[in-house]
Amino acid sequence: MKPELVRSCIVGWTEQRLYRVTLLSSATMQKLTYQLQIVTAESLTRLLPSEENSVHCNFLLKLLKLGILMETDPELINLLERQIGWMLDHCYVTVLLVNNFGENEEETTYDVGIVVRALKSYVSSLSMNPWPQIHTVGRLVYGYRAVIAREGKLGMESFYSNFASLPKDAFVCHHDLY
Repeated sequence: MKPELVRSCIVGWTEQRLYRVTLLSSATMQKLTYQLQIVTAESLTRLLPSEENSVHCNFLLKLLKLGILMETDPELINLLERQIGWMLDHCYVTVLLVNNFGENEEETTYDVGIVVRALKSYVSSLSMNPWPQIHTVGRLVYGYRAVIAREGKLGMESFYSNFASLPKDAFVCHHDLY
């Protein structure tokens, strides 16, 4: 079976069923339903094709967010973080924009923490990759910061954290502005 077909089926089903899960609703759900959703999220992660670029990075980021919210198996969360990290040098800024669910008025529009986790995974994989595209990822982070800088509710620590995730040589033109 082609990875593209598997990917499109998984993405379509997940968008219809699981992206609506939030912490508020999970606290009021019946325990059995919640456990079923955790098993479903973990199964989806295990079913993902392992071929490079067979699953879109934005989908993986959303699945990672879902896994963290539902407290799924940490090994699967690490697997998702690694897959996202491997894809960062091929991403665009819009791919990194994962919406928060908006239950809390203090929440920002976009989930910066998910991107920081992916960047840390990318940095940890640099020792295994002899030809890293670190400058490409540095430009991606600059672009991402330009978008999230408009966020009024974003704290300075969150804003700075995605730059601190990468080594200084990742940025071609770093003027110590941050």
